[in-house]
Amino acid sequence: MRQADRGVLATSRKIPGDRRRNIVKDINREERKLSIIGPVDPSDYTRYFLDNPRKAHRIEVFVLKDYLSQKLKLEFRPRTAADIY
Repeated sequence: MRQADRGVLATSRKIPGDRRRNIVKDINREERKLSIIGPVDPSDYTRYFLDNPRKAHRIEVFVLKDYLSQKLKLEFRPRTAADIY
């Protein structure tokens, strides 16, 4: 497997594009396939990559909510009026 030498940060998994083929466009409007690789052990995390076989760079997408949940066990939930003092 090729290592990612670039990364981007996303706050959620809602990634626009062709969901049937997992195709998205990068900042240069070039098509890349979104690959999702599940964790292999409890200390690992779900990895998201934007890949184009014709390009040298594979981009790792860090989905902040998933990463913090899986690596640091931090969960986010909506606040209610009762949570504010």
